[in-house]
Amino acid sequence: MAYGWGREIGRAADVGGLAMPVKHPQIRVRLAGPANDFCILDNVTKALRKAGVPAEEIDQFCDQALAATEKDLLQICGQWVTLFRD
Repeated sequence: MAYGWGREIGRAADVGGLAMPVKHPQIRVRLAGPANDFCILDNVTKALRKAGVPAEEIDQFCDQALAATEKDLLQICGQWVTLFRD
């Protein structure tokens, strides 16, 4: 999946060449400026909590995200929520 400026990203995450639907497409997380991995992880986790996603599911997201490489973090986040940039 290509991540670009000025558009919504994360409608379907590209995993191994297969488009996977976003688990919570109604949850939108803005990617602002040069954020580090932990800032992105924190923003997605907060959005999941605010939307009422069960704690067990949030723990599953965190496990996947923390196990990911820096290169794969946005892809993992995009599997869970709709990511966008202004």
